[in-house]
Amino acid sequence: MENEGNNDGSENPVAITGSGIDTDGGESLQIGSEIDTNGGESEEKQIGSEIDTNYGGESQQIGSEIDTNAGESKEEQIGSEIDGGEREEVQTVSETDADFRKMFGISIPRQNIVVENEEAKADIIRRRRKDCDKGFFSNYDDVTVHRNMIQDTHRMEAYNSAVLFYKDRIEGKVSFKICLLLKTFNIYFCLIFSLFVQVIVDVGCGTGILSIFCAKAGARKVYAIEASQMALHAKSIIEANGLSHIINVLHTTVEDATIAEEVDVIISEWMGHMLFQENMLPSVISARDRWLAVGGLVLPTSATLYMAPFSDSQRYHQKIGFWSDVDGIDMSVLIPPTTSVVCRFPSVETVEHDCLLAEPHQVIMVDMYSITSSDVDLITTSFRFHSRRSALLHGFVLWFVADFSDEAVHHDERDSIEVESAPALSTAPDAPSTHWEQTLLNCPDPLHVEEDQVIEGILTIKIDESDHRLLRICLNYGLDGELIELETQF
Repeated sequence: MENEGNNDGSENPVAITGSGIDTDGGESLQIGSEIDTNGGESEEKQIGSEIDTNYGGESQQIGSEIDTNAGESKEEQIGSEIDGGEREEVQTVSETDADFRKMFGISIPRQNIVVENEEAKADIIRRRRKDCDKGFFSNYDDVTVHRNMIQDTHRMEAYNSAVLFYKDRIEGKVSFKICLLLKTFNIYFCLIFSLFVQVIVDVGCGTGILSIFCAKAGARKVYAIEASQMALHAKSIIEANGLSHIINVLHTTVEDATIAEEVDVIISEWMGHMLFQENMLPSVISARDRWLAVGGLVLPTSATLYMAPFSDSQRYHQKIGFWSDVDGIDMSVLIPPTTSVVCRFPSVETVEHDCLLAEPHQVIMVDMYSITSSDVDLITTSFRFHSRRSALLHGFVLWFVADFSDEAVHHDERDSIEVESAPALSTAPDAPSTHWEQTLLNCPDPLHVEEDQVIEGILTIKIDESDHRLLRICLNYGLDGELIELETQF
């Protein structure tokens, strides 16, 4: 931060941590609270509370804010918002809430705003969701994110196999008809040629790899939709492979895209960790409802989320239990704060199949032809496991399986198929490893379970109202009817 206007005419850099007062007419950046009585312009970013009496200032903050400027102001906040004199009842959350909490290890209280105007409430939610989307799509500007997905062999093989499996529905069909026309004693022959062009939409195309799979399988028209800046690279990749006459990259969101024709196939790799993390499914649903022709194909055709209890003493010791004996020194006083950190959020790790204490429980099955966005806004499932052995319950592991089979397809009519059956993409502990790994909900205090003892409870997964990319998770679990509650977010 620089302050101008010193008596000697030199610049005076000032950094404030805590509270500060800036009367120099420059710019201020601080963590804490600040009062700025400048008569000029100022930009302020802070964590805390702020009073801004500038004329024509701009403020961005996390906390609560009162802006008495005579000019324009922009406000992004967690807490209470005063907009045009109307108070709104909205569960507010920052687009970077989860990352912020992870980074600083603090909890930001969520506040309610009293809603009197439903239209204004909806407008606030729309604006905040748009801000969340900006952060979400900017993550996919990073080429390393795409590298991890492209190098996921199991993922790549599953999608390529699915495209080949439905090759006849992706490449379109060419048909010939011969008509015999008789006129007196003259014979006329008529050859009718028909070409059915299949239209493909790739939702969230990233590098364009799935669109390229389709083009190489014979597709003649593909719309590749990508909202991040990776769309620019996708165009270059497609041009470099001589496919720009087939694949049209649309640099926009699915919701804002315009396609003036029905499509025959929608393909997308929309699944996040724990299936719903990042909440990309509604975009695929939007594409399906707006463009998919009757009898069209959606790939994958379904996806199922599973959960199971697990016990992994080695992992627990590496992350938490080692404090009990550090080279003969008892540091167990650090176990509680370490446990708080480890269990605060879900973790993405690989769990060995042998660590599972019971057969998996199906949380939800998503049918891509009938699912609606509201169906996944709130997911609740009751579970009841019988432990396979006596062990410590360290938590619950979740994974998904994406299926590409379509019962409506008559397999005996295929003559160009290159694989024997429809593939599936599994992220289960006993499946080949993927970049998704598995998602762990860790128990703060491991519970000892006996063989065949019942582990029961309720899992609730809710899409956050203000930040639709954020999952709110509530897990109630326990033995013999005594349940422990674990709340987290992902």
